[in-house]
Amino acid sequence: MDAETTIQSEADSHITTVGETAREASSLMKEFVRAARIQLHMEATGAELLEIPAEVCERVATRYEKHDRGRASAEWPAYLRQLDAIDPGYRA
Repeated sequence: MDAETTIQSEADSHITTVGETAREASSLMKEFVRAARIQLHMEATGAELLEIPAEVCERVATRYEKHDRGRASAEWPAYLRQLDAIDPGYRA
């Protein structure tokens, strides 16, 4: 394998997605916005922020992935109804 192929292979392995479906992407973006708001509120206090240790973050992320996978499917029909009310032609 030449250097160019190695670099491309490494780049390909770091490609991220926002979800496998629109439902999952919507749920993940909702959580991202929620986390960003929390961070902004915390920073607005002016107090020193403590960074959570990486191993704690990894453990929580692993649990979240197992526990919450697919939970947004309960919200998805409601979001589709909201979109239908705004613009019934969006599905076209």
